Amino acid sequence: MFRDTPAAREFIAYLTTSEAQAIWTARPGSGAISVNKQVSLDNYPDELSRDLAASLLAASEPRFDASDSMPQVMASAFHHAVLAYLDNPAQLDAILRQLDEVRQPR
Repeated sequence: MFRDTPAAREFIAYLTTSEAQAIWTARPGSGAISVNKQVSLDNYPDELSRDLAASLLAASEPRFDASDSMPQVMASAFHHAVLAYLDNPAQLDAILRQLDEVRQPR
């Protein structure tokens, strides 16, 4: 929210409703998954989205990865490093050195 106004607060509140979430998740290609239990799994446009939503809704506790608590620059480097590692696991030491460089305060 850029400005805290009654209209902005009303809009943010609307975005959390099952109605808004259903519109968002039904859009093909959006990749949106809702944790609102009132959004029907039938609302999702494809099987993969339905399966992901079902898994998320069935989880007893949400789990987050380390990037959720990292500064944006570090989180971006972390995501890139994960992909680089998957592409070439033999480069782990070089990937970790790059992450250490990003992490160092300047």
